[in-house]
Amino acid sequence: LLEEVFEVREAIEPVMAMRNINQIKQEWLLDIKKRLLEPPAGLSEDALREYYVSLDEELHTKIIEGCPNRYMRRLMKNIQDQNMRLRLASTTVMDDDDHTMDEHLQIIDSILERDREKLGELLLFHLKESKKRMKKSFRN
Repeated sequence: LLEEVFEVREAIEPVMAMRNINQIKQEWLLDIKKRLLEPPAGLSEDALREYYVSLDEELHTKIIEGCPNRYMRRLMKNIQDQNMRLRLASTTVMDDDDHTMDEHLQIIDSILERDREKLGELLLFHLKESKKRMKKSFRN
C-alpha cells in the first residue's frame, strides 16, 4: 500500500503543485512558514509531532486543492486519505535525520518565488524522502 500511495503522489502531486503555483496566496504561504518556524511554546514531543503533521497536511492540501483538473483533485483526495491512514499507523518520531520541516520550507520558498521547475523538483524529492522515512518507521 505504501509503495502504491507514494507512486501516485510522486506522479501527480508535483504536476498539481506546478499548475496551482499562482493560485496559492502569498499571505497564506508566509503564515504557514511562520507557523512552521515558530511552533506554540510548551508542547510535549507528541503534541509537537501532531502540530507538524497537521501543518504538513494543510500544506499538501493547499497545494492540490486549487489545481484546475477536478479528476486529479478527486484522485488525490483518495490518496491523501490513504496516506493519512499510513501516517497514523506509522511510529514516526522526529529525529536528527528528519528534514521534513526544511523540505517544507524550501517548497514554500519555491512557491513564493513562483519557480515552477524548482517546486516540482523539491516536491518530488520531499515525497521520496517522506516514503523513506515512513518505511523506516514501519521497520522500527
